[in-house]
Amino acid sequence: MKKTYFGILLVFILGWSACVARPVEVEKQPKPTVTPVPTATPVLTDTSETTSVPELTDTPAPTESPVPTEVPEMTATPVPTATSKPTVTPVPTATPEPTATSKPTVTPVPTATPEPTATPKPTKKPSQGTLSPEIETLLESAGEFPHVVMRGDTCTGEQEANEYIWESAQKYSGFAVIVEDASYLHSAEEYMTLYPEIETMKIDKIEIYRNGICAFLSGVTVTYDANMCYAIRTGDMSELTDTETKVYRFLEEILEETQARNKDRYEAVKALHDYLVHNVKYDTSFQDISHTPEGVMQNGLAVCDGYTRTMRLLLQMIGIECEIATGYAGGETHAWNLVKMEDGWYHVDVTWDDPVMANGEDTIQYHYFFKNDEDMKKTHVWESEISCTGEKYRMYFYRDVMCDSMEDVAAVYESQIAAEEQLLFCYLVGGSLTQDGIMDYVMNRFGCGCTYYPETEVSGYWILAITNPFVTGEAAE
Repeated sequence: MKKTYFGILLVFILGWSACVARPVEVEKQPKPTVTPVPTATPVLTDTSETTSVPELTDTPAPTESPVPTEVPEMTATPVPTATSKPTVTPVPTATPEPTATSKPTVTPVPTATPEPTATPKPTKKPSQGTLSPEIETLLESAGEFPHVVMRGDTCTGEQEANEYIWESAQKYSGFAVIVEDASYLHSAEEYMTLYPEIETMKIDKIEIYRNGICAFLSGVTVTYDANMCYAIRTGDMSELTDTETKVYRFLEEILEETQARNKDRYEAVKALHDYLVHNVKYDTSFQDISHTPEGVMQNGLAVCDGYTRTMRLLLQMIGIECEIATGYAGGETHAWNLVKMEDGWYHVDVTWDDPVMANGEDTIQYHYFFKNDEDMKKTHVWESEISCTGEKYRMYFYRDVMCDSMEDVAAVYESQIAAEEQLLFCYLVGGSLTQDGIMDYVMNRFGCGCTYYPETEVSGYWILAITNPFVTGEAAE
């Protein structure tokens, strides 16, 4: 068998050497038509005896030449086994080293990037906006806890943070807010300007956690009817309760009845002041509801809180700035309004301008209408950051009843006798006019008895009020 194999190989080599001797013919035979060589196999029996096979083993060198490409076709059976090496070309498969590129999968190093979140320091320097001095100072001393997550939602924008603070301020006197960026925070003063319903607030400290920057607030107080005030200021009534919605509509009716929206500032305030005095009675039983605008709406009764809160809401609805002052008057706790006019702030005490008379008669006064601090400190005690220093309207209501002489008293009498329920006379304290002199003149003109209210000092003037019997019907009696 081996001889046969060597014989075949010998014939093949002889044929190949012949081809080498005639290279031109080789070029003419590019096609694997060389396969006919095996047909010379019968010669193998004759040449099998040539034991020059060892030399043939040296001839493999030619296989390095380009011609051997024809070899696989010649030895169809054995070469394939040799060609198995090309299959070894999976050397590229040895490229599983790219699988070693699984290391990129080790790129979970980015997962290590939570360090940036853990290092909230960058957020100390916000990318947008500027920091208020208060926030900047608090950040400088902020504690850092990069591995701790603060409980609560993180606000992702300034508006979201503002709304969170407003909602929390209505419920809690102390709370915390978490933000992504320090630029979303404002100073306490800025929050109180943004939401005037917040009266006091303090930012105690700032701390930095894994999920954001946390500001801690305390001492938060919100004004009466904050929800109503906010709805009036913004036009957003979505958060009003059913009762608050009814009160809102009730106040709108008052504005419609008094036409306050169509009047100048002074006349608008006076119209609302007069409406409350004429339509609300002081509640001597001090019911809880009388401390609220709801008590005014339902019962027509109020104590100082009820008058004051209702007046404030009405003025805010027509765009006149109004606040509430609290303190003492007449030896009791008391509340009244501070109203802003063109030339400054004034005190307006609707409650004390609606006196409860011993005989059950209720009347209207203007003794505490548009007064400054100098006037009010004679009867009221309070603390407020607002200074009432207005001058223009201090005696504005009495401008038409000022008297310097008896001739003036006569003119004032004539201007009121036909229509006013009360005749008012205003004269300078320490001047030539006296209460007795004016009463004598008026009684002579009436020709009958009358009721009067002893003179009251207001801003350096005496105010004398006398009931007009021709309008009240007392003259007929």
